[in-house]
Amino acid sequence: MKFRAVLFVSVLLMSTMAMAQIKLEREHRIKKSQFPENGRLFMETKIGPVKKLRYYKEIDSSTIHYTSKFKKDRLRYGVHFSEDGQFQMVDINVKEIDIPQDSWENITTFLEQHFAKVRIKKILQQYKVTKDQPEAATLKKAFQNLILPDMAYMLWAKGKTDGKCQEYKILFDAEGNLEHLKKALPPNYDHILY
Repeated sequence: MKFRAVLFVSVLLMSTMAMAQIKLEREHRIKKSQFPENGRLFMETKIGPVKKLRYYKEIDSSTIHYTSKFKKDRLRYGVHFSEDGQFQMVDINVKEIDIPQDSWENITTFLEQHFAKVRIKKILQQYKVTKDQPEAATLKKAFQNLILPDMAYMLWAKGKTDGKCQEYKILFDAEGNLEHLKKALPPNYDHILY
């Protein structure tokens, strides 16, 4: 009988620990010298001249990613790299009018069902590198701003659930179906002195 009680309590504690593991991430700006060399070379050779080039480091609970953000052809892009500088994906800042109507309806339906109140801060259209699609093809599709079935939409939103406001990163596929939802950390204000 004692064994069953101990087993029940341990399973209960393990399940609550599993639910409590939320992947939080934070992004901050870095110098060009702190950006991976492979990523800098990729930017210079594959992408060419851009405006307002900035470098960022994104840290979450398990990995480190690097992003270079820039403006090209009047659009804002972000090129993501792994910790060792391998190209991973391209994202473009878009507005809701740029998303197909059916996909946008699916996205808004999810937001209305999941949050009591929601405000969308930013929408990104993402093109990821896959085994079937090499780097050059991903870049070509991203810079042509094509609407494809293998792309995704990332929403930065501030949502209210259970009376609490929290920032979220929500990933949808091209049809507007939810792929991933995670809480985002607030911006780092360590640079402010009081």
